[in-house]
Parts: sequence; structure tokens; C-alpha cells
Amino acid sequence: MSTITFSTLRGPRIFEKIVEHIRDAILAGRLRPGDRLPPERELVRQFQVGRGAIREAYRILEQSGLIRIRAGNGGGAFVGGQPAEAVTRSLSDLLRFGNFELRHITQVRLALENLIVDTVVQNAGRPELARLAASVERAQRLHEENKTEQRVEEHFNFHVLLAEATGNPVYPLLIRAVVDIMEPVWKKTGSPETLARHTVAFHRKIVNHLMAGDATRAKRELKRHIVEAEKLITASSAKRAPARVARLTRASSR
Repeated sequence: MSTITFSTLRGPRIFEKIVEHIRDAILAGRLRPGDRLPPERELVRQFQVGRGAIREAYRILEQSGLIRIRAGNGGGAFVGGQPAEAVTRSLSDLLRFGNFELRHITQVRLALENLIVDTVVQNAGRPELARLAASVERAQRLHEENKTEQRVEEHFNFHVLLAEATGNPVYPLLIRAVVDIMEPVWKKTGSPETLARHTVAFHRKIVNHLMAGDATRAKRELKRHIVEAEKLITASSAKRAPARVARLTRASSR
């Protein structure tokens, strides 16, 4: 069990302050994945609050993925295995429920993935580029086998692999947040045949340019790919809903 201690809290909505204190301890590394938090009665003593405030804070932290609750002998509250996933989920939720249009997400993707391409050309080795090439071939095979949902997942996995190839762990975190919001949008369109063909072709060209160390051409193909995808998604979705990401993603979950 962790030996971390917390300070006394005062004020309204005290459970929010408890959430903030525990979240800060996890993200700062004072509490690590797998650590057991102090027992409920000990947190009541440290924070000088009621059990209800502790339990409400636990509920929010568990929903966010920062902790998990185990029942029975040896149970309690434990820090989740991947705090970065909770951060990604929070970013994704902000995008999902914000009043953003698809073009806003596209603009951010272009800026972010251009930086990623520059870093990949500078830092990535053969193993990272080989994983990107393998992703393209998997998507091609899934397309030929008419496995639409798996192919869409592989298309987005390509962009996560591209971010991972930078060697900077922050890039995949940000890209996964975008993927979480875009993937259901794409699936809701039915992933038109034109979009499927274009995506495989663009991804293959991007990989070829990266292998040649040509960031300029890789970014040119990346821009064409992202802009073309936006146009096709918007056209396919126009009959069902406006091109607002929030509405499209909410519709996709129905």
C-alpha cells in the first residue's frame, strides 16, 4: 500500500478537491500504477471529510480510469495501469462533447501530423517504418476480405503507429484522442469504397516517402489524405446529420 499522505480539506463540493489531490498525485508519479490507496477510513482522517465525499471522489476517479476498485479480501482502491489512457480519454471526451466542427479537427490533425512526420524522418529507424508498412498491407488485406470495421481500425492504427515512430510518448497520446473521436464518425459513414481505396493508397505513398527520408512529399500526401477524407466523410454524412463532430459521434453510438 502507498505511504502517501494528504492534507485536510475545507470548502463546498469537497469531493472535487479530493479528486484533484489524488489525480495530481497519480499524474505526478507520487502514486504509481498498481499502488493501493490508503483505506477509506484513513483518507477520512487525513482529509477530515465524511465517507460520502471519499466514495464520490472514488466514483469519479474510477470512471476516468485513474483508479480501479477491487472488492473482497485484498480489495480497495488501486491506481490504474495506464494513467496516460485516462488523459487520452479526457481529451477525447472534450472533443466529443465540444461544439466543434469536423474542419476544426482536420486543422488540428494537419498541424499535429505535420510535426509528427518531421520528427519521424529525423528519428525513426527501420523497425518503426516497417511497422507502418505492415499496417498498410494489413489494411489492404482487410479491404480485400471485406472486413470493413477491422479495416477502419487499422487505418486509424496507422496514424497511432506514425505518432509512436517519433519516439515522443506525447504524440501518440494526442493522436489517440483524435482517433477516438474520428473512428466512430468514419464507421457511421459506412466507410465508402472510394474512401477505403484512397486511404490505402495515401498511406502507402506516405510510407514510401518516409523510407526515402522525404518529409516534404510525405507531408504533401498526408495533407491530401486528411483533406480528402474530410470531404468524403462530410458528403457521406450530409444526408444524416450536420458536419458537427459532436453530433456525428453521438449518432454513431446509437
